[in-house]
Amino acid sequence: RTITMNGQLVVLNYIKRIHAARQTGNLVLDKLGLKSIPVEVFLLTSLTRLKMVDNDISEIPPEIEQLENLKQLIVDKNKLKSLPDELGKLDNLELLSVAANEIEFLPLSLCECSNIQSIIVSQNKLETPPPEIVAEGTEAIVQYMRTLMEAETYKRLDLRQ
Repeated sequence: RTITMNGQLVVLNYIKRIHAARQTGNLVLDKLGLKSIPVEVFLLTSLTRLKMVDNDISEIPPEIEQLENLKQLIVDKNKLKSLPDELGKLDNLELLSVAANEIEFLPLSLCECSNIQSIIVSQNKLETPPPEIVAEGTEAIVQYMRTLMEAETYKRLDLRQ
């Protein structure tokens, strides 16, 4: 994938940010007009925080699972319609913020993120989980997703809770 941005200064700024992220573990690519996540990002396996707010990113590719140290993924104000199942493989993920996108369903695999503390999904077109579950917060979202995953796995659904 080619990264195309407006002007030399923006490209230089991008290169500096990628280089600095190797040392800091923190990569911020806000408001760069990105249409996709640059492939270089997935080579930064020591990243703990990835923030790409206010871009035109339409998907998070499966390669996200390569960022095994990631604690915070913040991709608000993009054009995401879905999230990959591979997010569930990010054992260290504590914060997932996908506010102001076009997401209809959260992947069931999210309940496998054992360290997840905060899931921010406001301003989306969410159907699953439903708004009343989302309103209860992260713990309710994770429990709901876990219940659905168990129903899919065991082909039965316990509605007592």
